[in-house]
Amino acid sequence: GKRLLAAGRSPGQAEIAERGIDNLEEIAKRVPGLFYSSGLSTADFRPSIRGMQVVRTTAQPSVGVYVDGVDTGYGIGFNIQSLDVARIEVVRGPQSALFGRSVIGGAVNYISRRPDKTFTGTIGGYLGEGGEDELNARLSGPLGETVAASIAARWRSRDGFYTNLASGRKTGNGDSSAAAVGLTWEPTETFDVF
Repeated sequence: GKRLLAAGRSPGQAEIAERGIDNLEEIAKRVPGLFYSSGLSTADFRPSIRGMQVVRTTAQPSVGVYVDGVDTGYGIGFNIQSLDVARIEVVRGPQSALFGRSVIGGAVNYISRRPDKTFTGTIGGYLGEGGEDELNARLSGPLGETVAASIAARWRSRDGFYTNLASGRKTGNGDSSAAAVGLTWEPTETFDVF
């Protein structure tokens, strides 16, 4: 059987892939104390950690979202897909010492996957019910003795599942694509730049 995510532990690379964790809402389903709700638009989101939530959607949220420790900015980070991610860290409680202001409730930090030192490639996808399709691929490997690179991409499509009574057309459809590029330079065994 599949192992359940241990209480209080953030998802790692294997669990992210195995469980299809690809956005903040999916993370919130698996991490105790992290809650996520959204409204009708992609800008109307309400993340909270341990009940610390901003009620007004136009106010700065109390939960910060970061990629490799860099703030994604208000509004953008809550729609980030977890593409080519090694792990996702969720820290609870005020985190201004680690991440700066506006993280009174806590922070979510996506840690990028580093390029591999040997050549690797993967391709995958699925065809789902209701016209939901996905194609993803990753290519990684060395470019020289001290440099390695990776590129990952994902494309998704979803047919509409609601019928607009005024026009008769399906709504709720959408296409999305994402790409991630990584480059690592390791001139010595004790120094590297990612």
